[in-house]
Amino acid sequence: MGPRSEPDLRQLHDVGRVREGLPGGRHRVRRTDRRRRHRAVPRGARALPHAPGGGDVVTGLFVTIDGPGGVGKSTVTTAVAAELRSAGVAVCQTREPSDTPLGRLARQGTETYRGMAMACLIAADRYVHLDEVIRPALAQGTTVVCDRYIASSLVLQVLDGVDRDVVWELNRHADMPDLAVIVNARTEVIEKRLTSRGAHSRYEREPGNAARECTAYRETARFLMAAGVRVLQLDASAASPDEIARAVAVAIQELWTRGSA
Repeated sequence: MGPRSEPDLRQLHDVGRVREGLPGGRHRVRRTDRRRRHRAVPRGARALPHAPGGGDVVTGLFVTIDGPGGVGKSTVTTAVAAELRSAGVAVCQTREPSDTPLGRLARQGTETYRGMAMACLIAADRYVHLDEVIRPALAQGTTVVCDRYIASSLVLQVLDGVDRDVVWELNRHADMPDLAVIVNARTEVIEKRLTSRGAHSRYEREPGNAARECTAYRETARFLMAAGVRVLQLDASAASPDEIARAVAVAIQELWTRGSA
């Protein structure tokens, strides 16, 4: 069997100023957090994604992108998918709440459902999304890039009054990402962007929410890292979506390099 073929993203190297840190260490394996009875990495380690150019096909990488409302997650998600496709990577770009009927109910019900009802609705949509979209794509060797995932639940549902351990328990059977990207920015930058584009949900309309979300996502990043999830934190205060996307692409390349070592 010949050597595996990997996408070449080495030209995307100038990312230091937007990168807050990617935990080092070896490629993680399945383990159990006994205290929370949560399988922190249910699907275990995956060596490489779909190899462009005729290489071996193995399970794809699962990358999630989360952050405060107004930070530019959706734009970054699209830019990341474009970066990967330009390198020859098969990509499934998706989002949560998903585009399934249940996801549309959650998306349209933000003003109606609150607290535990919304937390359960979001979790239910996540399991449908995993079954119908994410896992099938990964099984085909496709890299999945998802706009919002569990990090957003650990922020928004907690800000909505649900205990963090309850949110974590609701999601304990959900697959953890290979790379959880959290894009953050200074509070004043977020507030300026929200004022410019307008609020998209009741969360964004609440006074002082930008500061609360920025802080909560930093706390959530630490929580996920403690649970064994590989997290990449990026500062979008002065960086463009394309610069953020290049930083994510470099981090993905690092995962492939570790997997092939």
